[in-house]
Amino acid sequence: MSTITFPSLSSNALFTLKHRYLLTDKEGNSIETPDEMFHRVARHVAGAESKDKRDYYENEFFHLMRSLKFLPNSPTLFNAGTGVGCLSACFTISPSDSMESIMQIAFDAAMVQKWGGGVGHGLSLLRSKGSPVSSTQKYALGPLGALDIYSTISKRMTQGGRRNGANMAQLHCSHPDIQEFIHCKDMDKDFENFNITVQVSQDFIEAIQNNNDWDLIDPHTKQITKTLKATDLWNEIITSAHKTGDPGIAFIDRINADAPNPFLGPILTSNPCGEEWLENYGSCNLGSIALQYFVDKDFKIFNFSKLSETVKLSIRFLNDVIEVNKFPSLKFKKVNEETRRVGLGVMGFADALVLMEIPYDSDRAIKFAEELMMEITRCSWSTSTELALERGPFPLYEQSRLAVTSPPVRNSSVTTIAPTGSINIIANCQGSGIEPFYALAYHKNVLDGQKLNEINVYFLQCLKDHNINLSKEEWEIIYNTGSVQQLSIPQKIKELFKVANEIPVESHIKILAAFQKYTTNAVSKTINMANNTTIKDVEDAYWLAYKYNLKGITIYRDGSKAKQVLETQKIPDIHYSNNKKFSRPLKMLGDTYRVNTEFGNLYVTLNKDNDGILREMFATLGKSGNSVHADLEAICRLISLALRHHIDAKEVAAQIKDIKGGAPVFHNGSFIYSVADALGKLMLEAIGENPKTIIHDFVERCPDCYEKLVPLEGCIKCLTCGYSRC
Repeated sequence: MSTITFPSLSSNALFTLKHRYLLTDKEGNSIETPDEMFHRVARHVAGAESKDKRDYYENEFFHLMRSLKFLPNSPTLFNAGTGVGCLSACFTISPSDSMESIMQIAFDAAMVQKWGGGVGHGLSLLRSKGSPVSSTQKYALGPLGALDIYSTISKRMTQGGRRNGANMAQLHCSHPDIQEFIHCKDMDKDFENFNITVQVSQDFIEAIQNNNDWDLIDPHTKQITKTLKATDLWNEIITSAHKTGDPGIAFIDRINADAPNPFLGPILTSNPCGEEWLENYGSCNLGSIALQYFVDKDFKIFNFSKLSETVKLSIRFLNDVIEVNKFPSLKFKKVNEETRRVGLGVMGFADALVLMEIPYDSDRAIKFAEELMMEITRCSWSTSTELALERGPFPLYEQSRLAVTSPPVRNSSVTTIAPTGSINIIANCQGSGIEPFYALAYHKNVLDGQKLNEINVYFLQCLKDHNINLSKEEWEIIYNTGSVQQLSIPQKIKELFKVANEIPVESHIKILAAFQKYTTNAVSKTINMANNTTIKDVEDAYWLAYKYNLKGITIYRDGSKAKQVLETQKIPDIHYSNNKKFSRPLKMLGDTYRVNTEFGNLYVTLNKDNDGILREMFATLGKSGNSVHADLEAICRLISLALRHHIDAKEVAAQIKDIKGGAPVFHNGSFIYSVADALGKLMLEAIGENPKTIIHDFVERCPDCYEKLVPLEGCIKCLTCGYSRC
């Protein structure tokens, strides 16, 4: 009897599993191995099968996941077999036009995020800001007021204690508050825990094309409140997206035309990353297939027959998740069981292309994407039909659009391409979802303070296959830029290993369109753009999205956030002086500052030497626990140590300024994001710098592993440990 050999888990995969997925004791120590985790999940999900089949499918599901060919969404890995928590990732809940509904949605959203899910809100039913409310003789909050409530609550939550809450807010282009909504993230700090999307109707598109006027209509009174040029509103959307990456746009009429259950009401929003368009109180459990495991590396061809076997078992797995699932409320449970949506997608698309020697921005890549997704969706529907014969169709099948076009099926939707920020790391994918490689190399920080060089494994193998030895200078170029386009290597290799910002925008969109063509719901993907991209370039991308029949589009222009998030941007080195350590005299003069923080008043004393150079820091915090006091003392000691060794105070401050905490506090004209942020800003103030206008080229860092964060699939992600913020 042959022994099954499973692929090894990479060091990054093991790090991600340990810090995010494996069960822990009260002290935070792992109490299960990765294989035990997969067994836990397989056993729980197979509990949906009949007693005579449970052992068989437990074994099948374990092998499916441990082979890394398929992994379910993170909440399933977190919560299955633990007795607590929901197994679904995507939820949509939208308020109706009442304060009671607004607050009920706030409560339900908090419960979703507590259990590990992401939430999408449609705000188009709310009357405009300032409209009279007869029941209280007051005025309405409006969509932005409701958004402020949801954002504040989300900042206090983490998804299942494992990751930051992910959110989406959407508003129709005819709403009277649409202009305020378009610009609500222009300052970059507002609603940073939300993605925002403008729902664009076909009427609006035609008004733009014909240079017509556009009416804004209050959803409560149905009265026109304002008329403006459609092109003016369109330009506001484009300009804001160019500036910050928000808002995205969604072609809402296309989305509702494809909705399988229109009798449940119009689609009001999507999940946070835009790939799941669901009924109100809808939810969906997702999973992704790692494509690199289906490529024959010798013949450089894709094995579609093995893919079909995996799709069939994956769809059964996702259906069984519905049976054993728990939900944050009975409303979610009812809609989920009535519609039985599942979403099977892919990851490692760039990996598969490289293994087949197909450039991402080629016609061959587009053709392969269409063939691939057509087969996945075909096989998914076939399996859903078989499950309907075995278990019955989804309860609302006879009322759905599918009753006209297909035989009875178990699910109202079967395929979705979702972000795979963490599970793609577990599956050893070099590329996330259907994205191209973001960078081919980067420096990885490890816990002992050293840096390890991470390099794309396919590029390393390619160099070996072609007997190419790079110089030290060439390796430095790769690590500083993430790119190989400046190297003296064959052009064919350069074409094969283009990174995201080197792929033409139209190629990004064509790949997205190829997958969308055969996906029953939608596709999550970021259209990465270079920093010098113009407003006209962004507009062209949005029109291409319309031309290629996409359901929506999100762009990210490199550097368009207040903090640079480019993966490969180099951080300035901090150099230690050769001068002798500053010897503290018995007496030093300084100033004591008071600043508000989320833990109460922070009192900071900053002392300078006789030359007016900052040398030490002491701090105390009013209302906090012992652990916070200990952390504060440790930070101050380390800062003082650095200052006494002649490290520039500005460089020290730049390292800790803008670090995010649990909740920002407004103080003296600016936000204090954390205790560390307060210390950094006070240092800058003490040396005569204005902390609100300091500009530096430090990248935004992962709060878990301190690696650089990058924009992918509608989220900000860490390529090392899987942290994401959507």
